[in-house]
Amino acid sequence: QREFAHRIRDLAAVAPVTMSWWSWIGAAIALLAWLGEISADRQLARWKRQPANAGRSCRRGWWRYSRHPNYFFEFLFWSGIATLACSGGWTALVFIHPVGVYVLVRWLTGVPYSEERALARRGEDYRRYQQETPVFWPWWPASTAPSGKETP
Repeated sequence: QREFAHRIRDLAAVAPVTMSWWSWIGAAIALLAWLGEISADRQLARWKRQPANAGRSCRRGWWRYSRHPNYFFEFLFWSGIATLACSGGWTALVFIHPVGVYVLVRWLTGVPYSEERALARRGEDYRRYQQETPVFWPWWPASTAPSGKETP
C-alpha cells in the first residue's frame, strides 16, 4: 500500500502541468463550490446567532433550497478537483473520489447523522422542513413560504 502511494506521488510529480479546458472548468467548479460552502456556513451561523431562531430550522439563503448545502458544496468541490485532474489523464478513475464522497456524506456519515440530530433538537419544525426542502441537491422548496414563515 505504501509503495502504491509512492508511485502515485511520483506520477503526480512528473506529470506535465498544462491548463486544458478540463482544468479551467474544474478550477471554476471548485472555486464556486468553495465560495458556496463558505456562504452556506455563514448563513447558518448568522441564523443561529439570533435568539428568536432557537429551536427552528434555517430556511434562508442556500438552506431554503437544500437541507445540507454545506455537504452538497463539499461534493461539488471534489467534483471540480476531479474535473481539473482530467487534464492529466485517467479520466474515469479521478471521479471515484467525488462519487465516494457523495455516497459517504449522503448515506453513511453526514446527512443521516445530521438529520437524526436535527429531529431530536428541532422536532416538528424539522419534520416540516424535511417535507418542504430537498435533502441534498438544491432545488425549489415544496413550500413557497417566504423567509421560513409557516404556511397556514
